[in-house]
This record gives sequence, structure tokens and C-alpha cells, in this order.
Amino acid sequence: MKVEKKYQLVRTTIDDIKKCEMVFESLRGNTLDVFKNKEWEVIYVESAPFIDSDFFPILNEFILETTQIQVNFFEYPLDVKFDHVVFNKDLGLFSEFKEVMDENSLTYTGGVAFSDSMEWGIHSDPDNCVLFFGFELRHSILVSRITQGFKFLLSENDVKSKYNR
Repeated sequence: MKVEKKYQLVRTTIDDIKKCEMVFESLRGNTLDVFKNKEWEVIYVESAPFIDSDFFPILNEFILETTQIQVNFFEYPLDVKFDHVVFNKDLGLFSEFKEVMDENSLTYTGGVAFSDSMEWGIHSDPDNCVLFFGFELRHSILVSRITQGFKFLLSENDVKSKYNR
């Protein structure tokens, strides 16, 4: 039985960077306005520099339930000199995911992620340990359900205090 590989490394192109720029307002910086689509709902998560073991099950369930085909993960800084990681639908187990993220410097440098459909995105701020998870409003009920009881959600005021605003 052949096991399908859950991810692939892909050379980042100018088109990939343009897609990132379509999703993200700011790729680095001390700002709360990280997503281009101002109609997206945003939740804030206290997180390690990138996706940690606490947030991982929420993200994986979200991906599985929204029938995403591929999810793109880019490390900072975005550059055509670097590969990015593309997961096919299921992120698998956290240990496997973390190994891939470690190998590609995403665990500690932070980065961005978005779906192939560009209907949601993740922006991490490794300096303040805040993960911004933005998504179309039609996913609000799902996100509310899968984050219920999640103890690492931050309020907008919590995030503003991290940014001294």
C-alpha cells in the first residue's frame, strides 16, 4: 500500500509572493491590521512563534472541515530564494507537522499560511507570540465551535497591550 506524502517543498515564485500580498496587509511589523480583507473575522491566539501543539488540532480540524485542497506555509522573510511548504488537505499528527516546520525554519522564525482558496490565513508574530487567524465570516460558527474552551485565545485588548497601544 502506497502512503501519500502529506506535504511537499515548493520553490517560492513571484506569483506565490503576489498571492501572499493579496491575503496579507503587512507581512512584518507592529500592526494589528495584518489581513487585506477587512471583512474577515480575526481571532488572536497566544502561541509559540508559529503554530504550536495547542493550536494545531484546531487548525487541522478547520482545514479538514472546510475541504481545503492545499495549505501553503511560508517562513519569514518571504523570498524567491526559499522553498515553502504545501500540505495536501490533512496536516497529519502534530509530531510530523512540527518536524516539517522545524526542518523549514518555521517553528522559530514564524511565518504566514493560507488556503489555496485564499478564504483564510494565519499570520504569526514571533516577537510578541501572537498568531492572527483570519477567515471569511461563513466559517465563524465552525471556528466558534472548534475553539470553544480553548484557553489561549486573546482579546483584541490583550493584543493591543502586547503592542503597547
